Order: sequence, then C-alpha cells, then structure tokens
Amino acid sequence: MSGIAPITDEQFQALRATARPYTVVILTPGPNRQSIGAEGIIYQHGMRNAALHLEGIMPVVCPSIDSSEFRGLSIFNASVEEVTELMNGDPAIQAGVLEYQVHAVRSFPGSTLPAQRMPSPRTRRVPPLAVLFWVVIVDYLAQLPYYLVNYYFPHQLAPTLSAVVLLGATLAWFLIGYVGMRRGRAFGYWVLLSFLVVEGLFYLHTLLFGAAVLQMANPNPVVRAVFVIGYVTGIVSLIYAGLLIVFRSRYLRGA
Repeated sequence: MSGIAPITDEQFQALRATARPYTVVILTPGPNRQSIGAEGIIYQHGMRNAALHLEGIMPVVCPSIDSSEFRGLSIFNASVEEVTELMNGDPAIQAGVLEYQVHAVRSFPGSTLPAQRMPSPRTRRVPPLAVLFWVVIVDYLAQLPYYLVNYYFPHQLAPTLSAVVLLGATLAWFLIGYVGMRRGRAFGYWVLLSFLVVEGLFYLHTLLFGAAVLQMANPNPVVRAVFVIGYVTGIVSLIYAGLLIVFRSRYLRGA
C-alpha cells in the first residue's frame, strides 16, 4: 500500500524479537454444511467461540462474511495440540458442518483489532520535516543581509569570532538532529527536539518581553524582514516540537 512510512532495521528487529507462538485455525465447509439443522449447529459453534474468546483462549475470532469456501479464521493463545483437542470438541466439526486446518504461527503480544477502521495513509500523514528544514535554513541565510546592513556597510566591521562560532554551532546542532531524524535514528529525535525547543523559546521570550516591538520599529526594511523571518522560524519550531512529541513514531519512521 502506497503512503505507508518505512521503518528502520533497528525498529523491525526490536519488534520481531517480541513475537511469540500462537495457533491459527482456518475453517472451511464440511460435507454436511447444507444439511438440515446445519444453521442451528453453526449457532452453537458461534456461542462456543464466544465463550473461548471471553476466556482469552481465542483472542481473535473472524467468521467469514463472503460466499467463498473460506468460512472463518481464529487465533488461539494455545499450542497446536491443545487447539486440536478443542476443535475436535466443536459441535460443527463433530457434525461435519465445518472442517478445519491448524497452523502454528508467530505474532506480537498485545496486538488488537481496532474498534474503528483506520484512516487511509493519505489522511494520516504528518507535516514533512522538509518544511521545517527550509524554514530554519532561510532563517540562517537571512543573517547574511542582516550583518551586511547592520555592521558591514555602515561600519565595515568584520563578524566577530564568537558570533561565527555561535551561528555555526547552532546550525550544526540543527543539521545533526535533522539528518539523524531523516535516517530514523533515536539520537536525531532528541537532538532536533532540543534545538526546536530552545529556538522556539528564544523567540517566544523576545515576543513576550517586548523586544519585538522595538525590533519591528527599525526603519530599515531589510532588518525588519529578517526579524519577521526569525519570528516565523520560532513559531514553526514550537509547532514542530509539539508534532515531534505527539507523532514521534511516525517521524522516526520517516514520515
């Protein structure tokens, strides 16, 4: 199915390690399926299945609702031998109304059937990280015209070493987290999330304590544009920080 996000090899191996044995039963019509009284026997069969389900012996019961030769499937939390003994005591099996096959399988403990149909992959998509990437990169690129207009053109001042190091370090912080996330690495999640929280809170602090009013009063339109880009980046950073927390698994799968 297209639109399903891939998982990493580490995620697959971790999930695979949790699998344990179960037993599957596949039902097909027996020689007496069309006999008189067969429907009453099927009803008894259904009641017995319900009792096994409530006991936890048959966690999954799937009677067929189509007109094929396949009449149902059940998953038992029991061994093949135990399930064979249970099925031989089923009234529909004893009456020849149904026949069965038993198969040993493996699955993941705790798997459940959703109460509602899952939405399509298209409706389950989350905002892509590429949007965040370009917003942040534009914010960093905007520092060049900010430096030229504020420092170089009026004063011919070279950028200070501390400013260059700080800008480079924070950009590296973002890129390490972003690349790690795109590769499905857990460290990338935490690095990127920490960057977004710090970035977002930095701009939020400026907004809350009034510095934004003074900045937007700057007469130079280039400087004002840079400030606007910064505040947009701060807002987007906080939004994506929330998205990463809520949809962590989807982003780690490469959504």
